[in-house]
Amino acid sequence: MSTLENWSPVMYQAMNSTTPDGQPLLYANSAMALYFMTFVCLCVFFILNLVISVAIDHVSRGVYRVMFCSDQDKIFFEGQSVQ
Repeated sequence: MSTLENWSPVMYQAMNSTTPDGQPLLYANSAMALYFMTFVCLCVFFILNLVISVAIDHVSRGVYRVMFCSDQDKIFFEGQSVQ
């Protein structure tokens, strides 16, 4: 579910659940929708923060800084990062 792939059918099945041995009833447990929406929002927020923080970390370390530079610029940047 945290990958956001087919989480809505699982939510609807959970909303229709009644008891462990009971038959499903349409929207019998609508509180499960709030649980799933909260879970999905928190997971998306966490994953998005993780991706952004890794990207910022790489940029701050200068990983992408020398990607599109000439050989002279690369030597200059490597000399600057040693200090």
